[in-house]
Amino acid sequence: MAYGDPVFKFVRGGSIVTAASNAHQLFGAYSGLSLLNNSEVVHIIVSASGGDFRMSVDPDTPATNDSALRIQSAASLFDLPPLSVGDASRITVAREGSNNPIMFWTVFRRRP
Repeated sequence: MAYGDPVFKFVRGGSIVTAASNAHQLFGAYSGLSLLNNSEVVHIIVSASGGDFRMSVDPDTPATNDSALRIQSAASLFDLPPLSVGDASRITVAREGSNNPIMFWTVFRRRP
């Protein structure tokens, strides 16, 4: 997605800090998707700070500290492919090491 793409509109940005090696919902207790319909399409950009993460988009297989897609803190940003709100709301993340890294996320909604 190009910056300023008129097809997508900014919805919300946020972050989650992991304090244990188990899987956490990407959007935490507050869902950045709560104002959207389940079938709407969103584009999510993530980045990591303070350590590396694993991320799973598969709700049946939560992220663990040694499986799922690796998001490195050395990378600047990672763009997920467009997802329905229903699928995006079930993304999980898990830290790789013993530190407590932060996962930053930004959500854009596809305009009709």
